[in-house]
Amino acid sequence: MKILIIEDESALQVTMKDFFESKKHIVKTASTKFEAEDYLLINQFEIILLDITLPDGNGLDLIPIIKSTQKNYGILILSAKNSIDDKIKGLDLGADDYITKPFHIAELNSRVNALLRRKNFNNQETIEFNEIKLYACRELYHNINRLRCS
Repeated sequence: MKILIIEDESALQVTMKDFFESKKHIVKTASTKFEAEDYLLINQFEIILLDITLPDGNGLDLIPIIKSTQKNYGILILSAKNSIDDKIKGLDLGADDYITKPFHIAELNSRVNALLRRKNFNNQETIEFNEIKLYACRELYHNINRLRCS
């Protein structure tokens, strides 16, 4: 999985990068809006961790660029701003989730994993490729139980 971390706090950026790289993900980092725009124009990412307050502008202004350049993405906003208005604005612009700082890295990881599950299955129970059919765990569990009961 490819992750873009757009975060200007260097200690937090390094912590997230190290954590996700330890999980064998490919991670790119950007500290500014301008740097993030460059990455978004030439790369594809599955997950974008987006800080709102960047030194050269508002991170929310990147959401239209993400929508126009990325094919299969999930946006998780990271922000010290805790107001309901900021959360609503970010989600209404197209972000998939919003987490306020400070946060625990385990919670961030769980939110990223949830985002991936939603994106990978597109809310479907199965994924099919030619003659191969993969079931979501819930569906497989029901099929096994149905066979046992027959």
